[in-house]
Amino acid sequence: MHRRHFTGARNKFDLNDRVQVRILRKRLKISHQELAKVVRTAGDSIAAVSKEAGDRRRLTLPANTIRQSDLLRP
Repeated sequence: MHRRHFTGARNKFDLNDRVQVRILRKRLKISHQELAKVVRTAGDSIAAVSKEAGDRRRLTLPANTIRQSDLLRP
């Protein structure tokens, strides 16, 4: 099995490379659309993409887990 020779910079991210996209999506636990948005805002640096994705994850609020029946009890 032949391996493809890597010719790019080690800290840069390429959205056209399916393997890089799959690995980074799994590591960051985000969808393809979210990854594309993060790359548009943060640029193609893997460190910047990871930082921006982490910041976005911290900014989202958790789902509402309080039931209505618990609120109505005296």
